[in-house]
This record gives sequence, structure tokens and C-alpha cells, in this order.
Amino acid sequence: FFTTPALAQPGNADSLLAALKTAEEDTNKANILSEISSIYFQQDPEKSREYGQQMLVLSKKLNWDRGIMRGHNLVARCYAVQNNQPMALKHFQAALVAARKLKSARYEGIMLSSISAVYASNNDYDKALKYAFEARRVNETGGIKYMPNLMINIGYLYIRQEKARYNSVRRQGPESLRHFKRTFMGALKRQISLGAYRPEDPRIIPI
Repeated sequence: FFTTPALAQPGNADSLLAALKTAEEDTNKANILSEISSIYFQQDPEKSREYGQQMLVLSKKLNWDRGIMRGHNLVARCYAVQNNQPMALKHFQAALVAARKLKSARYEGIMLSSISAVYASNNDYDKALKYAFEARRVNETGGIKYMPNLMINIGYLYIRQEKARYNSVRRQGPESLRHFKRTFMGALKRQISLGAYRPEDPRIIPI
């Protein structure tokens, strides 16, 4: 569910790997590493994380705040699809700090939405809603008024939260409620595997 913000279009892996061999230790090399990480994300998250980590290390060496944000995001989303939620949260939180340092409402909102998604995948709906509402506040403050998909996700989180509370009191319930979580999580995993989940446009479509 965690895709890198659209800062650059992924290129061809072979040509990028060739370019990487002769690249100087600068932001251009960091961008190459970022693109390679993005290419490998769907087919090999572990390899994607390795290149994302290299990008992060180089960006820190260059003191490049935007690269640091992107690097943490690249690493975080790989940990997320590998179900390593603590490490995913650690790197998304670091990306959030970097986004705030850049004073970018757009990227701050993206990172907050990503953190919300990690908590939702762990069935922690209270924290998921907290970060989702913070993402909405940041977007509104930054002048980003049109965010229907974020609002749809907030609605889903409320339903899931109520279902969890309902089940804590009574195990039996309407068929639609008893199967909602399974349907929603199945859709989330499907979108992750297809690379269709975008934190900047965070819509989950159960089918």
C-alpha cells in the first residue's frame, strides 16, 4: 500500500544499474537509486529496500532533506509489505519529520496517511483515525481542499472501529459486519500486490 510520491518516473532497470556504476556521489545518484528501488518494489521488496537504504544513506551524507524524506519512504513501504510494522512506522515517522522540515503540506499529508494505513493494518483503528484526521487537517491548512479518497478511508476506519467494538461485546452480528474486515483487508492486500495503492490518493475499494 505504500508507493513513493510521484517525484520521478521509474526508468529501465538495466540502464539505471549501468548508470549507477559511474554516477558521482551526488543527488543524481540518489535519484537513480530511488528509481531502481521503485522498479523492484513490486517484484522484490527486499531488493527494493536495499536500494532505498542506499539512497537514504547517500541523502544523509549530502544533507539533502528531500532525498532523506524519499529514502525513508522507500524503506518504510518495503517494511510495510513485508509485514514489519514497527520498522515501517519508524521510517514513515522519520519521513514525516523530514516532510515537516521541508514545510510541504502535500508530503506531510502523504506520510500521515501512510502511518494511518500501517496502524489500520494492525487493527489499531484509534491511531489510524488519529493520523487520518491529522492528514486531513494538514491538507486543509495547506490549501488542499479536494480529498474525497481520504474521507472515504476515514469512513471505512470508522466502520471497522465500530465493528471491533461490536465484536468485543457480542460475537454474533450481521453478515455484512462480520465479513467487512476480511473483505477490506483482502482489498488492501490486493491493491498492495498490484501496486495500486497510492498514499497521495489513498482509496481502498473492497470487492
